Amino acid sequence: MNAEAVERPAPAVVPAWEIAPQVNHQNTIPRKLAHKRRLENVYVTSLSPAGPDNEFIFGAFVPQSNAYINDMRVHAGDVTLSIIEIGRQIGIALSHEYLGVAPQQTFVLDSMVFEALPPLHTHDWLANDKLWGQALIDQQVHTTDGELSSARADGRIWAGNDCVCAQSSHWSILPRDRYQRLRELSRSRNVRRMGDAADAVPLGPGFWVSLDAPLRRAVLQPGLWVSSNASRFMATLQVDQRNLFFFDHDNDHVPGMLVLEGMRSMALDIVGKFRSRSTGPAALRRIEVAFKNFAELDAPVQLVAALDPHRRDGEPLSLQVEARQLGRVFATGEFIAA
Repeated sequence: MNAEAVERPAPAVVPAWEIAPQVNHQNTIPRKLAHKRRLENVYVTSLSPAGPDNEFIFGAFVPQSNAYINDMRVHAGDVTLSIIEIGRQIGIALSHEYLGVAPQQTFVLDSMVFEALPPLHTHDWLANDKLWGQALIDQQVHTTDGELSSARADGRIWAGNDCVCAQSSHWSILPRDRYQRLRELSRSRNVRRMGDAADAVPLGPGFWVSLDAPLRRAVLQPGLWVSSNASRFMATLQVDQRNLFFFDHDNDHVPGMLVLEGMRSMALDIVGKFRSRSTGPAALRRIEVAFKNFAELDAPVQLVAALDPHRRDGEPLSLQVEARQLGRVFATGEFIAA
């Protein structure tokens, strides 16, 4: 089926003090707009158009009492996962509310870029958890029938008068029958790989070390494998279907947000092992993740990371991460230390 792409220029950056009076923090948006069942997992509080060209302003908050989020935080200021989830909810809600996407359509995250700015790490989130920002749907692809099949959004988020991050996401929107066909294809491929002993990641010479963060609800299984020259790492994703942050709606595969958070947790642990202890908690400046396929629930997911071999002394650590299942790379990521 042919598709037509529509691209728009990037939005002008609007100062936070011009956006703040236009947003509402009194209630959250309906759960169905965020594809959530539990109200405590909805963090967006308002959405409204800001112009004729698919520009929007929004309100949101960083949850402080959500046990599932708190149990995964390395420290009180570790809010990156919450803010990335806010971006995901905004993209879905905008598609339903303003772009004509039917409720039964399925959303698939294709790629995501998150740029952290210094205020993200210095803001007192316990004292002020309110956020506001602007988003632009700067690319849309429609089928010949006029239905939206994919979109890209670019946005910036403020806390107080400080811009804390920039985020962009690209997602596909699939009819239910097409999604089911893709899922059947993915499951059949996994079944064929099940008996292949060569599917395991070849580790080579190295050793196992403990993960630094003692989380109550870890997204990684205990232990990090490190190559003998400390340039390659491997960890296994902890897929806990009782964690209702990731499994708050029907999921017949490993959620992309869980894979992303597993990669991020692994990157933070590796950065923490290489940084000077006097510099405070490990932090990431840039996250970029792309998904190629689905990961199934019936086989382990291994995360393999490598340090940038071209890194010079004094440059930030850069990690290239692959998510693998049964010998297949289904997602890739780049994580750059702050």
